[in-house]
Amino acid sequence: MRFNVLGPLEIVHEESAVELTGLTRRATLAMLVLHANEPVGMARLQEALWPKSSPPTARKMIQNAVSGLRTLLPPGGPAKLARSSSGYQLSVEPGQVDSLRWDELVRAGRVAASAGDFDRAAMEFGEALGLWRGPVLSDLVEEGLDWPELEALRGAERAVTREWAQAALAAGWHEEVVGELAAAVLAEPLDEELRRRLMLALYRSGRQAEALEVYRAGRDALAAELGLDPGLELRRMERAILAHDQWLWTPEAAGVAAAPEPVAALRPQPAAAEVVPAVPAAPEVPAALVRKWVSVLAVRPEPAAGADADIEDVAAAREELAAVLRTVAERFGGLIREPAGTRLLAVFGVPKAGDDDAERAVRAALALRDVVAARAGTTLLDGVRLAVATGEALVPGAVDPVPQADVPEPGEVAEVAVMLLGSARLGAVRVCEATARAVRGFLVEPGRADVSALRDTPEGVPRPRLVERDRELARLRRALDEVAHRREPRVITVFGEPGMGKTRLLEEFAQSAAGGPVRVLSCRVGRFEWHRPLGALVDAVRPENARGHPAARQRVCDRTPVPARAGARTREVAADWYQQVRALAERSTTVLVVDDLHRAGRELLDVLDRVGERLAGLPVLVVAAARAELAERWTGEACRLDLDPLSATGVARLLTSLATEAGLLGGPDPMPGLAEVIEDGLLGAMTGGNPLLTVELVGHLSGRSGAPVVIPSAGPFGPPCGVVRLSTRTHAVVSAWLDTLPGSVLGALRDAAVFGDVVSPRALAALDPAGRPDAADALEHLVRRGLMLRTGRPEDPEYRFRHGIVRDVAYAQLRRAERAARHRAGARWLRLSRRHVRDSVSHHLNRAEVLEEQLADSDCLDVIDLAV
Repeated sequence: MRFNVLGPLEIVHEESAVELTGLTRRATLAMLVLHANEPVGMARLQEALWPKSSPPTARKMIQNAVSGLRTLLPPGGPAKLARSSSGYQLSVEPGQVDSLRWDELVRAGRVAASAGDFDRAAMEFGEALGLWRGPVLSDLVEEGLDWPELEALRGAERAVTREWAQAALAAGWHEEVVGELAAAVLAEPLDEELRRRLMLALYRSGRQAEALEVYRAGRDALAAELGLDPGLELRRMERAILAHDQWLWTPEAAGVAAAPEPVAALRPQPAAAEVVPAVPAAPEVPAALVRKWVSVLAVRPEPAAGADADIEDVAAAREELAAVLRTVAERFGGLIREPAGTRLLAVFGVPKAGDDDAERAVRAALALRDVVAARAGTTLLDGVRLAVATGEALVPGAVDPVPQADVPEPGEVAEVAVMLLGSARLGAVRVCEATARAVRGFLVEPGRADVSALRDTPEGVPRPRLVERDRELARLRRALDEVAHRREPRVITVFGEPGMGKTRLLEEFAQSAAGGPVRVLSCRVGRFEWHRPLGALVDAVRPENARGHPAARQRVCDRTPVPARAGARTREVAADWYQQVRALAERSTTVLVVDDLHRAGRELLDVLDRVGERLAGLPVLVVAAARAELAERWTGEACRLDLDPLSATGVARLLTSLATEAGLLGGPDPMPGLAEVIEDGLLGAMTGGNPLLTVELVGHLSGRSGAPVVIPSAGPFGPPCGVVRLSTRTHAVVSAWLDTLPGSVLGALRDAAVFGDVVSPRALAALDPAGRPDAADALEHLVRRGLMLRTGRPEDPEYRFRHGIVRDVAYAQLRRAERAARHRAGARWLRLSRRHVRDSVSHHLNRAEVLEEQLADSDCLDVIDLAV
């Protein structure tokens, strides 16, 4: 049995909390634990429980409390509660009380510090501070009890925090202590010693401006609260930082009077003529670049055969082609690099990845081909040769728009595209194998390296059965009944992460609704309808897109033609659309199903916002599906329906169904052990309950998805060079999903992946050279977006990746040098923090060593297919 007082009072027996009720019993036990192995007099107990005046029955109440406490102690155990000459004594072993363990660790830390072993001292102090679960006996303090023993412990915690910071700085862990010190200064804004050490840690981390800002904030706080100026030591630290004083790199600056030997981790003293830079001498990693999959469209103009044109006219023709390419590529979401020689390049997938970058590149190539063909005979060009290559490239990590001058050169991917131009024929687009896999469902002639056309919609896409969506379907049906009964319009938006089954839910609902006296209109916001902002809504009222009452529907469409006037103003189109829907709803209840609403522009969203006003008194139900990022730019008047991930049981059901259909279960050649893996939940954990990822996983196992994308595994433990194999579709969907995040949040997600499955805000802050002051906010944003789950205690939360696949894709986007640096930073933080686990430290160090070896030798030691 263990007794914990460094936080709320806690009793733990066999790893389970023991409930203890009654203030008298809890306070009596707390006082006895604070004085463990010492007698506590009855008078002291009465004073502690009733500070002002004790009741006449106080002694009897304490005796009853002690009697009840004795029943909690395991018989024959080391903890014993006995009567002493003047009161009571709780006898325990040191490991049973966290405050006794605290004393041991603090003593060990001070011994190590006095011997100059600052690494050891920082670890001991860090482990001691890790015992604190919150303010000492906070539950009793909230009940109005506050004793001198508690104030002594609070003061001891503050003192040890300073000693920990001193030892850590002396050991050279400048960057790792910034986050902890910043939190400590925030809690104790008037503590000049903590503030001084935070300034030193920031300066040694190359963050001079932030260090000076910490000084100014402290100066303002002292003036506002106490009317005082900063003390001598704090002012000296400011002057030294302003002057880049060499003293800042000495042990004395960290508060260490003298060290037996120079600390290796500290920066060596520079020569007299050497200028001390503001950034510590550590190998810099260009963090601005990340690894992403992109598609590159290469274009080479083909001069007309036998043309005898002036060189200036040829140059003008090429400039005109570049302008056309820029227009076409931008419509399909691509960026144009500055022309190099006779070739032109368009890059798709930067700054934000899409789940269809390869398709966009090929469609842009086909559109450019058609534009050039239409101008045949009017220019000096006979046509253009086109090629598209897809692969991994180093690109800027930011997701903000970039100017043309900053469009990255996608390295080998561009070289492959240019090489393919040599075999490209006029009138077709030459594609690499990776591009062909990405667009295989759209290919009119699969298996050919030359693409002449693409289908509008993909073929061969599996449509799994709907699993665990009965509750959501029932809610939509109830909404339809209410709309029909009350004759009032309503808008419902179904939100969900990519692949969560929004489209299947809308299809199921539309099919069931169309069976009754209801007219159902269906549409999808297109990806390439830049010239038709309301095109999806206009298409929805076309006769072929409606279900139910065909005769009445045809009469309405004959009476009110679809607005298709070229150049018609959006306001006029919207007014016509409201009129048509009103005419339909006057005859019967009307349902409008809108898929992929997150692609919509402001014009279409404004139309849906005014449905309640413009269609008042009519039975119209609008059900739209969108990804979660829409909620960040559109609140609207719609009701919200969120799709949660499938449960473990639901994933197992879906996996079993898909695997059976694919012949992996129950067929003539089943996959050995697959049924057991599904039952154990291993595959379900990889997909995080996402139906699309589950479908793609089965496609990968069956070989239907073709050659996989191979990326490094984030762990959390395992082979330092283990890899994960993902289908092309899975990798594209997850990459595009990540790029919908704000840049700072995406950076936090990549760093969090270094820790494997679970990360805390402090751990995340320790990985960033800038300290990442927004770590907690970034993790909460990831929870809201469905990428992480919050676990642990509310006062000290941890965050777990919901999808192993998302974790691995984010981890793979970091450059190897960045991964190595972050693994080493993670190991240092674990050593210094309350979460010091030897296996975890070894894991990070092993990963860092292997990655550093790979930077010199690209051979990978082990390749393990974790997907199987």
